[in-house]
Amino acid sequence: MSIQLKKLLLLLLYYSCVWKNNRQNGLTVLTYHKIADEPDIQDSLKVSKATFESQIIYLKKYYTILSGDQLAGILMRGDAYPDNSCLITFDDGWLDNYTNAFQILKKHEVPAVIFISTDFIGTNNTFWHENLGEYLSKLDPETLKELKKGNPFPRDIQDELDIIVKIPQRSRGKQIAKVRELLKSYSPDDIESYLIRIGSVFGIHDTERKPSVLSWEQIEVMTKQNIAFGSHTKSHRILTNVSIHDVERELSESKSIIESKTGKKVYFVAYPNGNYNEQIVDKAKGLGYLAGFTCEAGENAYCDNPLTMKRKHIHEIMSQNIFGNYSDKYFEAELSGIRTSVKNKILSF
Repeated sequence: MSIQLKKLLLLLLYYSCVWKNNRQNGLTVLTYHKIADEPDIQDSLKVSKATFESQIIYLKKYYTILSGDQLAGILMRGDAYPDNSCLITFDDGWLDNYTNAFQILKKHEVPAVIFISTDFIGTNNTFWHENLGEYLSKLDPETLKELKKGNPFPRDIQDELDIIVKIPQRSRGKQIAKVRELLKSYSPDDIESYLIRIGSVFGIHDTERKPSVLSWEQIEVMTKQNIAFGSHTKSHRILTNVSIHDVERELSESKSIIESKTGKKVYFVAYPNGNYNEQIVDKAKGLGYLAGFTCEAGENAYCDNPLTMKRKHIHEIMSQNIFGNYSDKYFEAELSGIRTSVKNKILSF
């Protein structure tokens, strides 16, 4: 089934009223990542500036958009969420969150929460999955031959590299994403060793890169304009892949650093890759976090555990009609939760 047909079916189902959701007393949490116009084959979650602004205008018109302080107050008091309430969040703290997203949010007087990994802020370092995408988008047969010397990679990773090198560069996005997902099951130390190996063959080092994430100076400016900052841990390690001691260090040190730099209390954490378990949730609660954000789709009801908040990941085509143009109606249908319902109950969308 083509994307256009899927989107049309989605809209028809939504406006049939069979699947319409009642959002009263529920909180919709949206997750953005990069807001930029430049093409990026490895990032399906990137949203263009024009689309982001159209989405913000729609959200401001139809939702009660909460600030970080407002959500913290609601959770501390034990209040119900306002009708049709919404929280806008960003993961990772990309530089374009300041140069692009912040300018649009400020223009429309809309608050947001940005989750940052403190080891990266104000540095040239970037996340391993970004480095991986850069390397694999450039991979050629000769480089692959060099990489394979000494069999440094597990069999499943080597098999995927063999496939990638045969695909045209502009079409490698899905295959790169597959390698990324495979690597997420490995320990942080193993991932680091694989990336060092690949980077050494390509001759690329973080010290040679331009900053791609926020600086503390930019964060200070944004903090004064109704943008709250939460923890995305220190190193962006997947918490279910590390010891509980390392979980505590990742959560406590990042919280302390952000509070020291911004002068604001940190009440929220977004679990890297959305991974969590009961021990991680208990640790976050014990460290003073009021809410923890996952990658699970859905609305958040008053009775739900705020340390396992559901979110909706936003991407460019989510609000596009079948002709590729922005549409409030398609965005509304996507936000309704109908896609998740269809996925679970009828079709594989």
